[in-house]
Amino acid sequence: MISNKQILSVMTQLEEARKKKSPCLKKDRQIAAALASKGNRLIIATNTPPTPKLVCSKCRRENNLPGEDSYNCPALHAEVKCIVTGLNYRYPMIESSLVTTHFPCIHCAMLAVYAGIKKVYYRYEYYEEEKKDIVIGFLNEADVEIYKI
Repeated sequence: MISNKQILSVMTQLEEARKKKSPCLKKDRQIAAALASKGNRLIIATNTPPTPKLVCSKCRRENNLPGEDSYNCPALHAEVKCIVTGLNYRYPMIESSLVTTHFPCIHCAMLAVYAGIKKVYYRYEYYEEEKKDIVIGFLNEADVEIYKI
């Protein structure tokens, strides 16, 4: 598995990636994630639309709270992008770790469990505190370990 020192190194890479590569116009919604396998191979992704044609010139959710009216946003969550990229390249996800700048939403948590991820590391809290307990309960039931860095 990935060591604590490696986790901190990955988190530093994610902080840089989210600032440089996430096209999200709202700075608090720039998120990055990494998938780390047993062989220490990494996939790093940010929340971005599936094609450059869909990058926003003006935020479509300007007056919305995070998580609210997400259908207007063309961006894919960074965690989802990591897992989909892993699938595309036959990346070994069973027993891998997900490192993300922000605590994952329930949909990203479900996808992580389905992909076989066993550890989730994050730095920043979930934007909907009242729903975080649901996500934690789900991950705990699936025997996924959660660590705040």
